[in-house]
Amino acid sequence: MPYANPDEQRRAGRESQRRRRAAAKAAEPGATPIPEIADADVKLQTTADCIASYELAVRIALRSPEVDPGTKSRLLVSAASAAARTLEARDFETRLAALEDAT
Repeated sequence: MPYANPDEQRRAGRESQRRRRAAAKAAEPGATPIPEIADADVKLQTTADCIASYELAVRIALRSPEVDPGTKSRLLVSAASAAARTLEARDFETRLAALEDAT
C-alpha cells in the first residue's frame, strides 16, 4: 500500500482516475476542435511558403483558447521541427545557387 493514510490513498486514486478520464476524452477523435483557417487552399511550393504556413499554425495554436495545452504543445514542437528542416533546406538551396552562379 503506497499510502499509510487511507484518506490520502483515496484522494490519490480519485486524482489518478480523473487524469485518466481527461486523457481518454482528449484522445477521442474530434475531441479537440480545429480552428477554421480563412484561406484553406494554401499552396506550398517554396520554402518561404512552408515557413509562412508554420508561422500561421503557431499563431493559430497560441491564440486558440479552445485547443488544449497538450495538443498545442505537440503542434508547436511539430511546427518547430518542420520549420528547422525547412530552414536547413533553404540554406542549402542558397548555397547551391551561389555555387552554380560562381561556375
